[in-house]
Amino acid sequence: MKKSHLSFLGLACGLFLIPSIASAAGAKAKTAQVTQAQLDTILQRLDTVEQENRSLKQQVLELQQKSAQVPVVSPAVRDEAKAAAAQQVTPLEKRVAAVEEAQEDYGYGVGFKTGYSESPYGMPGGYMFGAYLNYRLLTQEDGVPYGDIGGEVLIADVQGNSKVTGACLYCMLSSTKASTWLQTLELEPTVQYHMDLHSLGANSPALTALKPYILAGPGIYISMMSNPVVASSGQPGAGFRHTDADLQPGFQAGLGMKYSLSAVQVPAIQKILNRISIGAEWRNTILANGEGFNAYMGEIQFGF
Repeated sequence: MKKSHLSFLGLACGLFLIPSIASAAGAKAKTAQVTQAQLDTILQRLDTVEQENRSLKQQVLELQQKSAQVPVVSPAVRDEAKAAAAQQVTPLEKRVAAVEEAQEDYGYGVGFKTGYSESPYGMPGGYMFGAYLNYRLLTQEDGVPYGDIGGEVLIADVQGNSKVTGACLYCMLSSTKASTWLQTLELEPTVQYHMDLHSLGANSPALTALKPYILAGPGIYISMMSNPVVASSGQPGAGFRHTDADLQPGFQAGLGMKYSLSAVQVPAIQKILNRISIGAEWRNTILANGEGFNAYMGEIQFGF
């Protein structure tokens, strides 16, 4: 082949390869540009992460400094704080319980008294029993200091023991001694002041369940003697009227103590126990004619 033909062929090949070479060079340059952009993005993200890391380190340092300034609380101090908080909550719970109880408590009470009572006119005393109804008239909210005031009506019977005497009417007529007895019916309305020990500072349930009280009021007393005594020589029953029955007005005063069974914790019957109280009482009675006697009673009350 001639030299001129080879030159021509080489020139043609060169012209054909120039676009391919140019295209490859452009693609390589484009690839280099993309890689540089990605690298810049990565560097920016690393810079952001580094800034956030420095910020977190600063926050951690500040928290460590603050925690070093906070005093360490010992378990004993923590327990005292819990106890103080419990004491603050307890009065509120008691107040709520008192409100709930007051909503169910209508202030009425019925009960029974029994015990021993002396008899007037120097006659032997005997077994006494009675029933009563009371109602709470005034409370501390009404201005009564350290307690409440209630009214009570008691109907009772004293079955006096018999006494052998020669001064009765039958004895005088038959010149013999005979046994006579005296029975007394009592109607006694009283006003009572019940003291609330909790308002005086008592916190123990055993103490707050106790309610001492005083009472006073008039009364009507009907005495019945089996054999009226006619002699006035100091014999038993000598001051009694010369009839079978004697009606006398009188006055009585006394002291008592009630104990609420609400202090006894039996969940199964707690609502029943909350309504029941037991107690003891002493009364002194003076009749209009000067006769007097004492009574000693136990009692049980059901509240409503």
